[in-house]
Amino acid sequence: MQTLTFEMIKGALAVDHSISPKERKLILNFLRSGNQQNSETPPSPPELLRRDEAAARLKVSLRTIDLWASQGILTKITLPGRQRACGFPSVEIDRLARGESQ
Repeated sequence: MQTLTFEMIKGALAVDHSISPKERKLILNFLRSGNQQNSETPPSPPELLRRDEAAARLKVSLRTIDLWASQGILTKITLPGRQRACGFPSVEIDRLARGESQ
């Protein structure tokens, strides 16, 4: 890869706030190394469940999901670039379904 191309990609990644600094570093290291596999892979984002899916899995009402989110029992993740769209990590929903506490 040419130096100018690499610098352009580096600049584009710097202004994209949806990419964490750690992910940015991993991407740039991958581009520098070419086709060589890096032993450190970027973490996969957690699987998110919609509000209604979380309620169905826990067998509770939508209102209960909202209450638990406001009390901090569930972590509400807002999607990048969105104001209202959100999800709940499936690992948290599964943990609550098993009856485990935080």
